[in-house]
Amino acid sequence: MTYVKRTAAATLLLTAVVTGWTYATPGESPGPFKLYTHCGVRELNNNGTWHVRESGPLASEAGTPKGWEDPYQRGWVIIDGNRATFRDSSGHKETFVERPGATNPLAVCS
Repeated sequence: MTYVKRTAAATLLLTAVVTGWTYATPGESPGPFKLYTHCGVRELNNNGTWHVRESGPLASEAGTPKGWEDPYQRGWVIIDGNRATFRDSSGHKETFVERPGATNPLAVCS
């Protein structure tokens, strides 16, 4: 029975990596997460739950902050209560706070 559970978990994880899931569950990130950065690091959408960057927008005149990929930065997200923390292999770490009831981003850039 343990073998079946491990196989199912491994299959789920592999599916997450191959399909590019972009949401996290509390306390863990099941696979890669793509943070939208084209207009700056402002918000994070985790499976329909919107979070806003705790320290306000991080952006440059061009939109995407220097040192970040455009239009997405790949990394991982950890959900802890109403906070989401994004990290990546470049050393970025940003904390976002949930916007209860939000169904859309605060702003849409062109």
